[in-house]
Amino acid sequence: MVGVAEVVGRRELNKLATRRALLDAANDLFSVQGYAATTVREIADRAGVTERTFFRYFAGKEELLVEDLVAQMPVITESIKARPAEEPPLVAVERAIVALIEWVRDLHEPTAVSLFLDRRPASGLGRSVATLTLKFEDAMASALGDRLARLDPAPADIDLRAAVYGRTAVAILRSALIRDLQLRNTGAEPRPLLTESIRAAFAAASEGWGPGSASIPFDGQGPSR
Repeated sequence: MVGVAEVVGRRELNKLATRRALLDAANDLFSVQGYAATTVREIADRAGVTERTFFRYFAGKEELLVEDLVAQMPVITESIKARPAEEPPLVAVERAIVALIEWVRDLHEPTAVSLFLDRRPASGLGRSVATLTLKFEDAMASALGDRLARLDPAPADIDLRAAVYGRTAVAILRSALIRDLQLRNTGAEPRPLLTESIRAAFAAASEGWGPGSASIPFDGQGPSR
């Protein structure tokens, strides 16, 4: 006789499997035909479930993409934490992001990050961009707070500094992504690589702190190649 605990456990496993199947199906379809052209019905069919089942797990297809992006944020934060201790906060962020982008582009399998970098799904994210931005800011602040805590001596206002640096880093990255999208939309050639736009955005931010600033979190030097 099957116990209640076993039934509940099996049910939860089935839910996790269905959720994962929907995420995998979405990634496959987004990579082949793009975010905008992919429908919820196609995602459900690929995952072997009905549209009604799809909406038990996700409010819409944009939530699928955002969840996958959020799930990969630990990769970014761990990369930031692992940067050399002598790097100022924004230097560590820039170099970690550039290294991650170059690594993602070398992958043979599409990921949510690679799709986002290719700009295919971004136009359909809508209101989820705000949620994604806030989560990204929190993740950045957490990683930078960890770095600040390891300084000797550690600053007394770690939480404030980490929050400011985290939000600043995300704003710089958003500026680089927006610039990259504008260049793509205008068909400008030759168009710089996204990594070059990111380096330029961080360099511009470092100039904005100005000489004599009490605390300059960026050294003005691009990442070593």
